[in-house]
Amino acid sequence: MRYTLFLLLIFVGTDLIGQIPLGDAFFKKADRFFQTYVEDHRVDYAKIQENSSDLLDVLNLVDNADLSGADETTQMAFYINAYNLAVIKSIVLHYPVGSPQQIEGFFDVTEHKIAGEYLTLNELENDVIRKKYPDARIHFALVCAATSCPPIIGGAYQASRLENQLKARSIAVVNNPEFVDVRPESKEVYLSKIFDWYAEDFGGNKKKVIQFLNQYLNEEIPENYALRYNEYDWSLNASSPVKRKASKGFKTQTQGTDTATNNNNGQGSSLSPSGNPDFRYVVSALYSKGQYEVNLFNNLFHEKGKNEMGDFARSSTFFTTFLQFLYGINPRLNVGFDVRFRSVNANNLAVNSPFDALKFESTHAKFDDNDNLQSYSRVGISAAGPKIKYTPFKRFGNISVQHTLYFPLGDDLTGGAVEQDDKEYIDWDGIQLWTQLFYDQALGDKFSIFVEADLNFENVGKDYPIQFSTPISIIPSYFPNDELTFYALISSAPQWFNLFPQEGASRSYNPWSQYGIGAKYLFGRKIQLEFLVTEFINSGSDGGRAATYNLGIRFLGR
Repeated sequence: MRYTLFLLLIFVGTDLIGQIPLGDAFFKKADRFFQTYVEDHRVDYAKIQENSSDLLDVLNLVDNADLSGADETTQMAFYINAYNLAVIKSIVLHYPVGSPQQIEGFFDVTEHKIAGEYLTLNELENDVIRKKYPDARIHFALVCAATSCPPIIGGAYQASRLENQLKARSIAVVNNPEFVDVRPESKEVYLSKIFDWYAEDFGGNKKKVIQFLNQYLNEEIPENYALRYNEYDWSLNASSPVKRKASKGFKTQTQGTDTATNNNNGQGSSLSPSGNPDFRYVVSALYSKGQYEVNLFNNLFHEKGKNEMGDFARSSTFFTTFLQFLYGINPRLNVGFDVRFRSVNANNLAVNSPFDALKFESTHAKFDDNDNLQSYSRVGISAAGPKIKYTPFKRFGNISVQHTLYFPLGDDLTGGAVEQDDKEYIDWDGIQLWTQLFYDQALGDKFSIFVEADLNFENVGKDYPIQFSTPISIIPSYFPNDELTFYALISSAPQWFNLFPQEGASRSYNPWSQYGIGAKYLFGRKIQLEFLVTEFINSGSDGGRAATYNLGIRFLGR
């Protein structure tokens, strides 16, 4: 009953209070709170849970603070304390828990009322604190409840001595070998991941990072030393031991793969970020407010068909480039658009090289005396349209849905509208609607599983047959480190052509399946390179073969 009442007060009680001018009352209560519940840089979450009124009192001031009359230093001190208190609140509401990563949406979904504004921890850190106060030392004051975070202090940050406090924290952290371990014998420095995740805040390159560290180190690091980074310990910074649970999942600043491809279109993965600084790939997660990705995903599909003698005798190649843009409105809603460029090369008399499509040539369609198509090639931007991605369930941030509506660009994309003209198939003349359901699940610290289920309608609104497909993809991933991902893919889908046949016509069925392996590498937290190769299991009824070769380049920005 006591905990239920505490939950109700936390979620609704503070909305009943008006704006409170920020003054000494907040800093005194916050200071007393941290002195009471922080010991040896660890938080006594169990004790806070037993005495919830102490947390509630200071949260009332955080929630409703009026910052309009406060100077910049006072506001900065307020936001640092507010972040640490919001982290503690989220842990207490789920305690006992072994790690903040075990709490779904901890960094990027759960919102906290901060000075009258509802923000996730990710938004509070990146959109408010880092944006307004570009001071790298802030990273030594913000504590995310993990053991590898900089140690939390047993007091509040005060405006009157904020500069001295930040300097003291910098000296303490930088001279702690758990965060900066200088090894002269190998000319290496092992750093906390914080210096890697937020490298741009510390200067953006090795030389600048070392210069920053040397401001506070007792003994300076030579500039020729190599930088290495330690693994991050996400276990809870609790003063009392907590039975750790396996992580239920993770949200990341860069994540995921969604690269199922078929014989007419390839789709690139959506790199999805979120709040905590763990850069694994999670397709289902969304971008926070102001974050965006630009993705150039290239898919080369090549199919070879056999003749009556069982020899490979014909081929078709589709090279498709998707230019994809996705922008974060908030952690539950992203919007964007796709543009599709395609180059097609087909030959019914011989097997062409898959690289012939990369010549980007358009040639007249050739027919034999019986009007049978012999060969053609065609190039152009074939479709474009908007997309929307959202999380339908606030408590399940690892499930998301994306809708993309493609409009045809160009004339007679399907081909054959005019008998014996030079235009053959490059795309559909009708509208295409793709609906994709994404689900991610962590499997320990190094593995994850991704599942995608699609519902696709193509060539809608034209007299031509509508194509309908329901692909499903399963992708297990392995993360040897933060930058590199290896994954395997298996996809299968039934496809129905002429979904609503007219009188005299019939519906056709063409299932396909594929499997493949891929890898991704992240350069500098901004650019990701991805490569994937797949093989089709059932390519046509003549025993032919088909494969795809995929290359993706993605840029992340804010």
